Amino acid sequence: MNNIDWKAFETNMSLMLINMKLESLPTDLEKLVDKSYELADNAEKDLKKEAEKAFADIEKMPEVIEETSDGEPFCEKDWIESQAEDYFCEQNGIIELYNKSINLMLINFFVETFDGLKKNIGDKLKKEKMETTTLDRLVYAPADDDMLKVRLINNCIKHNDSKVSDDLSRKFPGEYTKNDEIDINPELVYKLLEITVNAIRKFNKLFNQYYHD
Repeated sequence: MNNIDWKAFETNMSLMLINMKLESLPTDLEKLVDKSYELADNAEKDLKKEAEKAFADIEKMPEVIEETSDGEPFCEKDWIESQAEDYFCEQNGIIELYNKSINLMLINFFVETFDGLKKNIGDKLKKEKMETTTLDRLVYAPADDDMLKVRLINNCIKHNDSKVSDDLSRKFPGEYTKNDEIDINPELVYKLLEITVNAIRKFNKLFNQYYHD
């Protein structure tokens, strides 16, 4: 037992934990995106069912026309139907806003997740007194090059009202034209997710190569 190099053991354990996190992160991101859209889809389905039931119940009500104190005709069935229409229209608007917001938040989360790798892993390595001076150059920078499209689109969303910036149009001239509106939809989110996942896997591969070879 006295011959065990505990420092080397701790270092190897730290590297193993980092590697496990890097390996699971792509799948975790994919599950997060799927779950986000699943929640939105379920909300739409539930609202549709609720609306169908409500209007079916209203349809069964008798259409009795009475007279108000002001002498105006009043039908409780019509009034309830009008209130229901307003309610479901409002709820549908909330869901549409969520759908739009979730697209924007997910794209931003991709960038923040990738950017967090360098700091989080760097901090862990420093805690173990492991060398980190070339982590950025040999591991982070090459993988970050692959994140360019995700980063530029996120910048357009945050700083250019979701319109194509000069940088995005110059870097991807065949895909984007300056000042065009970027269609922020689930299809785009999944494309940027794929880019992010591949960049994380590249980061993981380079990290293991740098610290184990």
